[in-house]
Amino acid sequence: STSEVLLRYRITSPINRYANDDRIAMLLAPFTSGLDSSGVYKLRYSEADLQEYGLDQPSQVVYYKIKDQEFTLRVSRLSVKDNGYYACTINDAPVIYKLSQDVCAFLDYSLDDFRSENLFISQPQYVDTFSITLDGQTTVYHISTEEQTDEDGNETTVIVVTLDGERLDTASFQNMYAGIALVRAADYLEDPPAVTGEPYLTLHLTFNNGWDDQTLQFIKYNDRYYRYLENGAGDELINYMVVEQLVESIRDFQAGETVLSPA
Repeated sequence: STSEVLLRYRITSPINRYANDDRIAMLLAPFTSGLDSSGVYKLRYSEADLQEYGLDQPSQVVYYKIKDQEFTLRVSRLSVKDNGYYACTINDAPVIYKLSQDVCAFLDYSLDDFRSENLFISQPQYVDTFSITLDGQTTVYHISTEEQTDEDGNETTVIVVTLDGERLDTASFQNMYAGIALVRAADYLEDPPAVTGEPYLTLHLTFNNGWDDQTLQFIKYNDRYYRYLENGAGDELINYMVVEQLVESIRDFQAGETVLSPA
């Protein structure tokens, strides 16, 4: 997805979560940085060549779809010619290429390695409404922006938060909102059970830029963890105290108290 500020990647299957941008960049490196053009193992390879380089049964096969183009990268870990390189083919091109092991470090990553540490990344300037359901009550805040000019004539964009038409403390809202971005998974459920119990905390966001709504829920799992669900699905477990600290900042904000920047 794109915004005026950031390019973010999301994993869409088998989970739907933000991805680690650096590791997605590594995944795309064979096409963004290019294969090592200093050498090619074989031009117009034969079946015997594929067997020699281990590409008749490749170690990994990676499928790419970049805009309207599709690529299949087949990689062999058999370093029969050079240390530091893998042999690979792309689509049906009759070439066995040299691929630097540094370029394809992503081959050793698991699904969890590709996840972003941050479960929630949406910036407040793109939020239209922000709803909090806590203790059985739902409160809906409206978010907008306005331009302000300082005494030197410099313009800045500031967040405006209102509740029932009353303007609230922006700094406290932003500090409370920043606390959500600090929520990270402490562990993952390998085979997530059906969700039971009512959410302890529910946050619902609508956006002003066409993004789909987001509903974030925190449901007690045991004495150590809360389950985290985004739009009803998720396998993340959140440390109990992290959620309690978030709820404390929300209660302070709703009570009109100053919310300090999260640690």
